[in-house]
Amino acid sequence: MKNIKHFWKEILITTGLTVMFGGGMMMGGESFLGGEAEDITHIQDTVATSQATYFAENGKYEHTASSTYNSLDYYCYEYMNAISQPGYQLFIEKGSGTSTEIMSTGYGPEATSRTWEWRLKYQDE
Repeated sequence: MKNIKHFWKEILITTGLTVMFGGGMMMGGESFLGGEAEDITHIQDTVATSQATYFAENGKYEHTASSTYNSLDYYCYEYMNAISQPGYQLFIEKGSGTSTEIMSTGYGPEATSRTWEWRLKYQDE
């Protein structure tokens, strides 16, 4: 049974439809594990303000340790593109017992390629 679950999980992940056995379900980037849109917006706004202030004072973005807001964990990584233009990537994670989902919002010159909706990061078998 475990092999069948693993087989279908791999098929569904590669086609963009992820079923997390023993957890929630994710289709087309929309998770059914909870309605946390307001929390995500709050995190994004808070981080954007903090990063703008840090950049104005230091000329670079801040790499942050993990923080928690309600049930969501978040952290930022600074990056430089190939022509030394800075940006940062905000990661937000949430768990549902045996699995963890992650989403990313990019800021700066690579914002589009660094932004993606919820996807499976980790799952216990």
